[in-house]
Amino acid sequence: MKLKFKTKFIGRGMKVTDESGKLVYRIKPKWFSWTPTLKVMDTEKNILYYVKDKWFNLFKRTSFILDKDKKQICAVSRKKFTFKKKFDVVGLEEPMSIGGSWFKLTMDIKKGEEVIGTVKRNFNFFVNSFTVDAKEEDMPLAISMVACINSIVGRAKQERK
Repeated sequence: MKLKFKTKFIGRGMKVTDESGKLVYRIKPKWFSWTPTLKVMDTEKNILYYVKDKWFNLFKRTSFILDKDKKQICAVSRKKFTFKKKFDVVGLEEPMSIGGSWFKLTMDIKKGEEVIGTVKRNFNFFVNSFTVDAKEEDMPLAISMVACINSIVGRAKQERK
């Protein structure tokens, strides 16, 4: 199953559509929160996951994925001082990682050594845009991981300014 992400031009929200352009998931910011928080929702606006940034990052930039009851499922992190395109996923039953080559615009989502999904960054000047290819049962978690990556990379760009 392939889904397309596009961030809104203004704000932190995202729209997730299928290949025909039909809205499948919504990612909206939670406005009153101490740290930047996103809600991953289905089309009926039922919350599936929360994506929450860590408030203070010393050596790693970290975002957390929480379930609808706000219990932590896992953390997605990336070292601050690295040139590798790799994100570690900690807290799940099986070790996971997200990574790829700097020369490609794609990253693989791996559970152990098995590739369970692929994230491709689409070329767009105005908004962040991604295509995610994964199994339908893995898609909500994969979407949350892409929201974490987008948040981590966005914070890194803000810190460089």
